[in-house]
Amino acid sequence: MSPHAAACRACGYDGEEDHDDSYEEDFDYDQFIEDEFSDQAISSTLKPWQRAVVLTLVIAFAATLLWPLLFG
Repeated sequence: MSPHAAACRACGYDGEEDHDDSYEEDFDYDQFIEDEFSDQAISSTLKPWQRAVVLTLVIAFAATLLWPLLFG
Protein backbone atom coordinates (compact mmCIF):
# COMPACT_ATOMS: atom_id res chain seq x y z
CA MET A 1 0.00 0.00 0.00
CA SER A 2 1.34 3.42 -0.94
CA PRO A 3 1.96 5.67 2.06
CA HIS A 4 -0.16 8.42 0.44
CA ALA A 5 -3.11 6.17 -0.46
CA ALA A 6 -6.38 6.35 1.47
CA ALA A 7 -6.88 2.59 1.03
CA CYS A 8 -5.16 -0.39 -0.57
CA ARG A 9 -6.30 -0.82 -4.20
CA ALA A 10 -6.14 -4.60 -3.96
CA CYS A 11 -7.98 -5.31 -0.72
CA GLY A 12 -9.44 -2.04 0.59
CA TYR A 13 -7.28 -1.91 3.74
CA ASP A 14 -7.50 1.61 5.19
CA GLY A 15 -4.48 1.67 7.53
CA GLU A 16 -6.15 0.90 10.85
CA GLU A 17 -4.35 -2.42 11.56
CA ASP A 18 -1.35 -4.40 10.27
CA HIS A 19 -1.53 -4.96 6.52
CA ASP A 20 -0.52 -8.01 4.51
CA ASP A 21 0.97 -6.89 1.17
CA SER A 22 1.13 -10.46 -0.16
CA TYR A 23 -2.27 -10.17 -1.88
CA GLU A 24 -2.11 -11.12 -5.53
CA GLU A 25 -5.00 -10.65 -7.87
CA ASP A 26 -5.88 -13.89 -9.67
CA PHE A 27 -8.66 -12.44 -11.81
CA ASP A 28 -7.94 -12.90 -15.53
CA TYR A 29 -9.47 -9.83 -17.15
CA ASP A 30 -8.71 -10.95 -20.72
CA GLN A 31 -10.39 -14.32 -20.12
CA PHE A 32 -13.40 -12.58 -18.59
CA ILE A 33 -13.80 -10.31 -21.65
CA GLU A 34 -13.48 -13.29 -23.99
CA ASP A 35 -16.05 -15.32 -22.05
CA GLU A 36 -18.58 -12.50 -21.71
CA PHE A 37 -18.32 -10.88 -25.12
CA SER A 38 -17.37 -13.68 -27.49
CA ASP A 39 -19.21 -14.22 -30.76
CA GLN A 40 -20.28 -17.73 -29.80
CA ALA A 41 -23.91 -18.46 -30.53
CA ILE A 42 -26.22 -18.70 -27.56
CA SER A 43 -28.91 -21.33 -27.75
CA SER A 44 -32.33 -19.76 -28.14
CA THR A 45 -34.33 -22.96 -27.82
CA LEU A 46 -36.14 -23.82 -24.63
CA LYS A 47 -35.91 -27.18 -22.93
CA PRO A 48 -39.20 -29.07 -22.52
CA TRP A 49 -39.47 -28.27 -18.80
CA GLN A 50 -38.89 -24.57 -19.57
CA ARG A 51 -41.67 -24.63 -22.17
CA ALA A 52 -44.00 -26.23 -19.60
CA VAL A 53 -43.21 -23.53 -17.05
CA VAL A 54 -43.79 -20.73 -19.57
CA LEU A 55 -47.06 -22.28 -20.75
CA THR A 56 -48.26 -22.74 -17.16
CA LEU A 57 -47.47 -19.10 -16.34
CA VAL A 58 -49.26 -17.83 -19.45
CA ILE A 59 -52.35 -19.93 -18.66
CA ALA A 60 -52.34 -18.80 -15.02
CA PHE A 61 -52.03 -15.14 -16.04
CA ALA A 62 -54.83 -15.48 -18.60
CA ALA A 63 -57.03 -17.22 -16.03
CA THR A 64 -56.60 -14.36 -13.53
CA LEU A 65 -57.66 -11.89 -16.20
CA LEU A 66 -60.59 -13.93 -17.54
CA TRP A 67 -61.94 -15.30 -14.24
CA PRO A 68 -64.01 -12.19 -13.37
CA LEU A 69 -65.43 -12.04 -16.89
CA LEU A 70 -66.41 -15.70 -17.03
CA PHE A 71 -67.46 -16.40 -13.44
CA GLY A 72 -68.00 -12.99 -11.86
